[in-house]
Amino acid sequence: LHPSRRRRLPWHKTVRRAGRREIRDKNISFSSEAQEELDRLTQAVLEIVSVTAGAFACADVSRATSVEPLEQVIDMLIAGIKSRHVSRLRSGDCTIMHGFVLNDLLMNYERISDHCSNIAVAVIMAQDEAFDTHSYLRKIKSEQTGHFAKLYEQYLDKYAL
Repeated sequence: LHPSRRRRLPWHKTVRRAGRREIRDKNISFSSEAQEELDRLTQAVLEIVSVTAGAFACADVSRATSVEPLEQVIDMLIAGIKSRHVSRLRSGDCTIMHGFVLNDLLMNYERISDHCSNIAVAVIMAQDEAFDTHSYLRKIKSEQTGHFAKLYEQYLDKYAL
């Protein structure tokens, strides 16, 4: 695994703190509905970081293969949160400032999950020198059968908004 990728996971803790600091400094509080959505997303992101770190630390290919389905669920959660924010914005329940802060948080969470996906793929690649990252990701995302589909559905149920 490339050293720069190893350094990125701890960096994301700083990003999360900065997001909380921005919320505090701008005296912003999200609606209870938005906060519940963010809490659910945060739990999913914490899980993907934990699973990825465990897969990396133990070179556990089985654990690494469970990262991509969760990454896909996180992508879906982020899209849903953005859509719900637009609805709240239209109804006057949120402001543009909320949207700026929310978008920053969502972008950071997206980056975290993408980095986790890259690390998990690197763990899998370490077991097979002929492994092609892009082919692997295209294949599991397009087929969505077997192990990937089962885990995807489990994560989807676990983190449903």
